[in-house]
Amino acid sequence: MLAGHRTWVFEQKPVILSTGTVGGPFEADGAISEDFDLLHADLWLGQDSYEKAHKVFLKKLVKRQWKKEKYKRNRFSFFSQGT
Repeated sequence: MLAGHRTWVFEQKPVILSTGTVGGPFEADGAISEDFDLLHADLWLGQDSYEKAHKVFLKKLVKRQWKKEKYKRNRFSFFSQGT
């Protein structure tokens, strides 16, 4: 439940069900590229801003993780994009 403008209060402790990593061309060329779940050669993904490309990255990663872990979308009540 939202308490105030930026504070969330949970009835139960939040649980991290799974994680995923996404990267662009720099990560793909790096020494740990095999540790990424999703890599793209185009950092901009055909978008006109980095922020829009970042949103596409995030959506693709979340869909991939849900499929990978066989999660049902309606099981989630809260999703954080991080900082």
